[in-house]
Amino acid sequence: MSKIDPQFLEQSRAAFQTEASISLADVRTKVIQDAALTPIQRRDILSALHRVETLFGKPLSEISARPGAVRGLFLDASPAKLRVSPKTLRNIRALVGQVTRRYGIPVRQLTRRISIAPEWQNLLDRIPVAYQRQALYRLAAYAAVMEIKPEQVSQAALLGLHTALMAEEIVKNPRNILKNTIANWNRCIRSVSGWPQIVLSSPFKTTPQTLPLSAFPKNFQDDVGQWVRKVRDSDALDEDAPVRALRQTTIDHRILQIRQFASALVSRGDMEVEDITSIADLLKPEPFRSGLRFFLERQKGHTTTRLHNMANALRHIAKHHCKFEPEVLTELDRICRKLDPGTGRQMAARNRERLRQFDDPGNVGRLLRFPEEQAVRAAKEKNPLRAAKRMERAVALGILLHTGLRSRTLRSLQLEDFHWSAGTRSGPCHLYVREETTKTDRPLEFELPQETAARIRGFINDYRPRLPGAEGAYLFPGVKGNARSKNAMYVAITDGLRKDAGLTVNPHLLRHAIAKIAVEQNPDAYLAVSRVLGHSSLETTMAHYLGTETKAAGRHLDRLLVQARDNDEQPKLKRGRQ
Repeated sequence: MSKIDPQFLEQSRAAFQTEASISLADVRTKVIQDAALTPIQRRDILSALHRVETLFGKPLSEISARPGAVRGLFLDASPAKLRVSPKTLRNIRALVGQVTRRYGIPVRQLTRRISIAPEWQNLLDRIPVAYQRQALYRLAAYAAVMEIKPEQVSQAALLGLHTALMAEEIVKNPRNILKNTIANWNRCIRSVSGWPQIVLSSPFKTTPQTLPLSAFPKNFQDDVGQWVRKVRDSDALDEDAPVRALRQTTIDHRILQIRQFASALVSRGDMEVEDITSIADLLKPEPFRSGLRFFLERQKGHTTTRLHNMANALRHIAKHHCKFEPEVLTELDRICRKLDPGTGRQMAARNRERLRQFDDPGNVGRLLRFPEEQAVRAAKEKNPLRAAKRMERAVALGILLHTGLRSRTLRSLQLEDFHWSAGTRSGPCHLYVREETTKTDRPLEFELPQETAARIRGFINDYRPRLPGAEGAYLFPGVKGNARSKNAMYVAITDGLRKDAGLTVNPHLLRHAIAKIAVEQNPDAYLAVSRVLGHSSLETTMAHYLGTETKAAGRHLDRLLVQARDNDEQPKLKRGRQ
């Protein structure tokens, strides 16, 4: 797409423009001058406009008074994020929306202010399904402005449409609209008679840097398959086999690393694809060093824990699968040691930065109260499916906060993993996590707090049956009754915390957050945190999952010193009185 004419994109940027818009500052002036408003109405509106300026940190003169722009401003706003009550945010949004519609410039729909060209209208009329027809209206309107005929639609036209959407139309995600346009266009190729036979694809696609395994010679593919069989079906008497069989997720990741490394050598021009016939071809000292340099240069010469881990993983394959000579392995060891960033198993800097939000006691409270607040809102929700989704989120967060389970394990929980006393769903509840669902291959057992147990019981009895796939065995069912997908669970948790609590937290970061909150409350809680998080050793907890505990340890030490000082001062006071 580098050959696209810049002038074409500039014209596209203006394709959907309307009359010159006014700003909210202009609206404020009109409100002040409008004699038809009562003093109370004027006061409330001006107050709402002032709050917009302070809450969003943006002068009113820079905020367009188009309804779409105002909707976009409030799109990701949440009471927790803006630190206002839900009622206050609703009132501000309503008042600003009203004055925008009253004093701003209303924007008509594209298809009402842009005439669709006859050849496009004829094409759209052939689409029998209404939503498919609607999905292509924007493209037709854009094409009418830019004088693009249906048979002239290309990647350049798609990029121009995206430019137009970004410049004028306030939509949540222009790329999603573009993706939907492409999908429906290609669907019409198959289902609508006379549709232009031009298959569209995203104009943002780039050539993948990592080649598929099938792109390499068959001998190389066979060698990778041989390694897979060796590590998947571990033989206790085979000295070259791993101590225990690798998980499929680990095997998949290792194959990806092998592909990435081979592709790096091809990209650098150090090797041709057809020359790579075995894993050993990649891991000899010279290509090993050259491939690692490719990734090192991408990090501007700075090594990372991820790169060091990749080098070590490939070195292990060289040792146990390729069976290199000792002197070759020694050289590979030396290369790997040079890549060691020296951070050990410490928490990543990005996660440490994200955890700083929990230095604020208010954010800690919002996180810990989240399950209860979601359950209350679920009970008030009139839409049955939305209520079920909200209660599901309350249960998931409650379990995560009290058990620290990994996302994969959480998604794998089944109804039979929960056991209530006397065989009924009342009283204490014990959660037995099966060993095949944990990272360490060790079973975990938890006694859940009474309020969490009650919430799970209510979810199973009253809310879960409303979810698609509820006939399956999983606590959090997918649409087809299988386990909820990784992405669906991730989105449910992260979006819920962001919108309703104003927190930026993903499921795995919750493990760090639990450790941080517990240890900062009590620096002696290392062992309890280690057991709950399912670590195989206390060293893992102290080195990798914490890292913010020095502040808590410092406060604990200060308390001990003050206590020692006070204990020493009391006898002196008594001697002074004598």
